Amino acid sequence: MQLDMPVLVASHWLVPALVAISGLLLFLSFWRIRQKRRRRRKDQALVD
Repeated sequence: MQLDMPVLVASHWLVPALVAISGLLLFLSFWRIRQKRRRRRKDQALVD
């Protein structure tokens, strides 16, 4: 039990942590793409 408990706790915390990290990375990349699109739209508006 002493060996199993830390492993179970680690697995329970590792999976959500990995999911959260991957989600944050996707959100950051999506946010950067949005910023780039907004900047491009502003540039196009200035050109027009």
